[in-house]
Amino acid sequence: MQPLPEPLNGLMSGSDTQSRLFRERLRGWNSIFAFTSILFNRDSRTDEIGGEFQLFQIHGSIYHRQGPLLPAGRPEDSQYSQVYLYDPAEAATARAEGAKDLDPNLIRSLKMMLQRSNPLIGLYLTAGERYAPISEVEGNLRLILNPQLCLVVESGADRRRENIPTADEVCMILPEEYGDQGMRDIVLARRVNGEDVGSFNLINPNHALYLPLHYVLLFPNGDHAWHWGRKLGNTDKRLTQRSLYRFCLHTRADEPATLLWA
Repeated sequence: MQPLPEPLNGLMSGSDTQSRLFRERLRGWNSIFAFTSILFNRDSRTDEIGGEFQLFQIHGSIYHRQGPLLPAGRPEDSQYSQVYLYDPAEAATARAEGAKDLDPNLIRSLKMMLQRSNPLIGLYLTAGERYAPISEVEGNLRLILNPQLCLVVESGADRRRENIPTADEVCMILPEEYGDQGMRDIVLARRVNGEDVGSFNLINPNHALYLPLHYVLLFPNGDHAWHWGRKLGNTDKRLTQRSLYRFCLHTRADEPATLLWA
């Protein structure tokens, strides 16, 4: 993992009061900068068990969702990745309005830090700039972020109506794992029959940005997390998620202990 930029590094590793309070509320701080929202099925049978002990239990898996690139209503209603499309000063103000219990000055400092260090912000800004003019003339299109982290504009008919190749004698068909048509694409915006479709799309956990887009303060440099293309050392053996994160959870002299601090 790369070194954390300032002031995040000082907040994560410091022992002063501000740093301790920051780490105690790290989930809240991360939420206001996250590109993606989180989806889960909560067990609501027991909301509270005695005193101040809170029980939070979920069923099944946790999902990360990419919302519409552009807000459906007013700019001040923007959330998650939508906020990054606005002027940094306006975005910081909007975040401070939505989290009045957090230090607005620190929100602005962290926002400016991310503008300098996180390349994903520029990627989303580029997506917004490309989508606006194309959507005015194209009736059906889809703007995606593929596994190679390239923005791709797909136009024409609904891809779900296109058939996979067929032949008389076929043993099996293997889709190209890193092709533009893979299920691991992140859908940023969609337009069908001349209208913007503001739906949420699940991000496949095999995508390299599955974690960096949500846990922005743990990956402020846009570091790629686990994905199918990772190999073990200089071999052709695929690196498993368990092996990678077991490796990351060990302290090292030449790497920050970001995950342990969190």
